[in-house]
Amino acid sequence: MEHARAATFCPPVNGDYEFRISAGNGQVRLWLGSDEDPTDRVIAGQISVTRNRSGFGAPADVNVSRQESGPIPLEAGQRYYIETVHKYSSGEERLAKHHIDLMDIWLAVREWIETRYEDVVANLENEGRRVTGFLGLAWPDEQRRFYECSRTKTLYSPTYRDVAQPVYSRSVGRWRAYEKHLAPIVPVLELYCQKLRCE
Repeated sequence: MEHARAATFCPPVNGDYEFRISAGNGQVRLWLGSDEDPTDRVIAGQISVTRNRSGFGAPADVNVSRQESGPIPLEAGQRYYIETVHKYSSGEERLAKHHIDLMDIWLAVREWIETRYEDVVANLENEGRRVTGFLGLAWPDEQRRFYECSRTKTLYSPTYRDVAQPVYSRSVGRWRAYEKHLAPIVPVLELYCQKLRCE
């Protein structure tokens, strides 16, 4: 979403003027014309701020890039066109950027094996053998019946009910319930979906 404001201003004296802008969240650009006509406007400054809402002691603002105009000579009595355009970052855009940043690191240092939930559900033993083989271990047949062992232990975990039963498939495709909400950022994430063999 964008919000723009435009006006003209008249410097009181000849001299060099500097313009500074700030923003709570999103991107802000400051445009300045050589006169009151907006057609020849240029960017005099911009700022990009992403508000950190994690609440876990992280800095209040992250990914901040501030720019100032620097000295701009203006003439007294001359009217100049000035405009600010504020583009608010959506939650989806911030989510996509965060995901991309993490995936770029993940793929750059990829020295492990990956397995898809759908593949585990479809054939637990096949995926289990693939993982244990990668670790240089033998596949113990009782690993296929992990839930039997779990039932004999005291587990202090909110997932106790899940690990005390065979692998189930009811979560396959559950992400589709959120598909319409993810639609705006799917084109951005598609490359990573392909690399990670995701739907």
